[in-house]
Amino acid sequence: MTAHATRTPVLRAEGVTVRIGGRVLLDAVDLDVHAGEVLALVGPNGAGKSTLLGVVAGDTAPDSGRTLLDGTDLRRWRLGDLARRRALLTQANSVAFPFSVREVVVMGRAPWTGLPEGDDDELIIDESLAATDTTHLHLRTFPTLSGGEKARVSLSRALAQRTGILLLDEPTAAVDLRHQEIVLGLARSVADAGGAVVVVLHDLALAAAWSDRMVMIAGGRVRAEGAPAEVLTAELVEEVYQQRVLIHRHPVTGDLLVTPDRRGLRRPAVCSQSTHPGACEVHEQFTAAEVRALRDEYPGVTVLAHPECPPEVVAEADFAGSTAQMSDFVASRRASMVALVTECSMSANLAGAHPEVEFIGMCRLCPHMQRITLKGIRTALETGRHEISVDPAIADRARLAVERMLAV
Repeated sequence: MTAHATRTPVLRAEGVTVRIGGRVLLDAVDLDVHAGEVLALVGPNGAGKSTLLGVVAGDTAPDSGRTLLDGTDLRRWRLGDLARRRALLTQANSVAFPFSVREVVVMGRAPWTGLPEGDDDELIIDESLAATDTTHLHLRTFPTLSGGEKARVSLSRALAQRTGILLLDEPTAAVDLRHQEIVLGLARSVADAGGAVVVVLHDLALAAAWSDRMVMIAGGRVRAEGAPAEVLTAELVEEVYQQRVLIHRHPVTGDLLVTPDRRGLRRPAVCSQSTHPGACEVHEQFTAAEVRALRDEYPGVTVLAHPECPPEVVAEADFAGSTAQMSDFVASRRASMVALVTECSMSANLAGAHPEVEFIGMCRLCPHMQRITLKGIRTALETGRHEISVDPAIADRARLAVERMLAV
C-alpha cells in the first residue's frame, strides 16, 4: 500500500449478494477500497469480478447488502454527484453512433457542465488523450478503431471525468504490451495522487506488478485478500483455477510471475497422420500472436490446433491433429479449459462431445462449409453435376483421408 493509503475506506461493499435467474453471482461479499491504492480483483471466468465492480460503481443493484461511498449509501447519491466522484470503464467499449474520438472523450466532461471545473474542459480533454497515446486518433470515428484503440479511448473518457475513484474492468484485455504498461501506469499515477483504483485483471503477473492489494474471487466469494505475494500462492491458484502453476520471481526485476506448469507436456504434440502439406484459407488466418495473447488472457488454457494452421501457430499449440484426434486428446488429458484453433463448426462439434470442458472461442467461420447441405450432396450424386476430375495419384491419397475419417 502506498503512503497515500488510509485506513478509512472511500468505497465499501458490505455483505453484497447478487442473484440472477436463481444463480448466485455474489455471495455476501465484503470489500474495502482505500484512497492511495490500486486494488486488483482477480479470479477465473465467471467468478463475479465484473459483477462486484458493477455493484460498487452503482450500476448493479445487489439483492442484499449495500455499498457505501464516502460513508454514504450509494442509493442516496444523486447521479450527477456520483459521476463526479467515480468513473467506470466497462469491458464493452461501445458507442452507438459514429462519434469522433475527441467527441467520445468530451462525453467524460459532461458531469462538470455548468460548473467552474468545466472551464478547463479543452485542456483536460487534450491531457486525457495524450495520457493514453490516442491524440493522433482524435479525428477518427470510434467504430473504425481497433479493439485496443477503443479501449484506450474509453479510458481517456474515464480519465476526463477527473474523479477521485477509478473503476476499470479488464482495461488491458485487447491492448498490446506497450500500452498495457501505459494503462496500468496511469492507474498507478491516479493512486499515487491520492485517488483510489479498482481494476479487474486476468493476467495475474500484471495484477501483481501494479497492485498494492489483491482480492481473489471464485464462485462469487472472496477466497483471499492481501498483498499480491500473500494471495498468489501456488496452492490457492491451483485450487481456484484448476491448473498447476509455478510461482517465482523474475531474476532481474524481482516481479512476481505466475506461469502454467507445463513440465512433462510435449509441445507441440502433432499426430503423424496429420502432418500433410495441405492448405486451408480459414486455418491460414490464425497467427501465433493470437495464441500467445489467448494464453495471457486465459492462464492454463490448453490450445489445440488444426495442422493446416501456419507452422508457427502449430508450434505454439499444445497439440495439433484432426477433430477426432483433438477429441481424443481432450478426453485423455481431462483438460478443464480448451481453445480450438480451427473452423467454428468443428469447434462446436468437439464442444458438444465434451460438455464438462470450458471451450474458449478462437475459431474462424468457413464460408464454403456453410454452403454444403445434405440436399445439395444428394442432388449432385443423383444427377452427376459438379463433377471434378482429379489426378489418380492425388485421388488415392485423398480417398485414404476420407476413409480414415469415416472409420472414426
